[in-house]
Amino acid sequence: MSKESGMWTLEQQPTLLVTQ
Repeated sequence: MSKESGMWTLEQQPTLLVTQ
């Protein structure tokens, strides 16, 4: 899990959470 600039969001890209 890497929230660098908080650009990943469940609403925008739910795939990021799966590929963290």
